[in-house]
Amino acid sequence: MTVRADWFSASVGEYSGSIWNAMASANYQVANHVGIGAGYQFYQIDGTVKDDKWRGDLKIRFDGPFLQLTGFW
Repeated sequence: MTVRADWFSASVGEYSGSIWNAMASANYQVANHVGIGAGYQFYQIDGTVKDDKWRGDLKIRFDGPFLQLTGFW
C-alpha cells in the first residue's frame, strides 16, 4: 500500500498559486520482476493574478483511478 500527499504554494507580487497532489494505491508483485497495482490520484493547480490591468484565476483539476504495471531488475 502506498499513500502520498504533496503541496506547494508560492506568492510573488501580484501572482500566487498552489499545487496539490495526493495518491493512494495498492500493489501486488506477481513474479520476481513484475508487479501490478491500482489506485486513485488527485491533482490540482490553482493560480491567481491581482493586477490593476488584469484580474483572473486559473484552476486545473484531475482526479480518478489508475492502473499500473511495474518491472524490477
